[in-house]
Amino acid sequence: MRQLLGSVTLIVPFAMLAACGQGEGGKAPPASPEARQTEASEAETLLTSLVTPRQKGPYAPRDECGAISGAEEFRVKLAQAVIDRDTDALVALSAPDIALDFGGGAGRAELRRRLIDPQYNLWEALQNLLPLGCAVNQQGGFTMPWYFTQDFGDRDSYTLLLVRGEGVPLLASQRRDAKVLRTFDWDVVQLEDSTDEDSPFAKVDDYGKLSGYMEWDKLRALVDYRLIVEEREDGWVLSAFVAGD
Repeated sequence: MRQLLGSVTLIVPFAMLAACGQGEGGKAPPASPEARQTEASEAETLLTSLVTPRQKGPYAPRDECGAISGAEEFRVKLAQAVIDRDTDALVALSAPDIALDFGGGAGRAELRRRLIDPQYNLWEALQNLLPLGCAVNQQGGFTMPWYFTQDFGDRDSYTLLLVRGEGVPLLASQRRDAKVLRTFDWDVVQLEDSTDEDSPFAKVDDYGKLSGYMEWDKLRALVDYRLIVEEREDGWVLSAFVAGD
């Protein structure tokens, strides 16, 4: 079965909003007021591109974090670091003990190492999750993407895929021009075990009601990367950047 975690083919890459940026944390000259305004606009666009206007579907991206003091400023800084590929800036926004996986991987030094390691592809993972909204979590912090805090019942989260977009077709066969069985708007489907890992299509079903095919690039693993942000003595920090469950 095709790998479901990380920034692999399950995520539609968000359009690049800037060039490669600062490399391995290099320092740029101070920006002019006009340049800072442009940067803020780019960062806000990344955060709101799928949130506003509100799209159809039960799991369409939403932003519930606007009322949290300091959250918007933090998220804009985070988005700008991602656009610039600024390793130093992202590490500075992270907690010293930031969790990076469920096997003990943690800390700023490890985050820095993974950010510059193309095998992890973390910049693309961040670029893809930030437009997916923000939710207040039970710990008093906030979680990105928004959908991750929602209740999906007792279903196996590892088999669930988020349908990314409106009017995404469920096809009768593995062809783009195949008969459309139905369409989905930002909903969740279940991956079937018989999916061909070499096909550009995933075999999915609507919880046993209807089975068909969807293009992988319209799907995202429910347990793909997410960010957890919590407030500590020095303010908001990234406390977790993990995939899996």
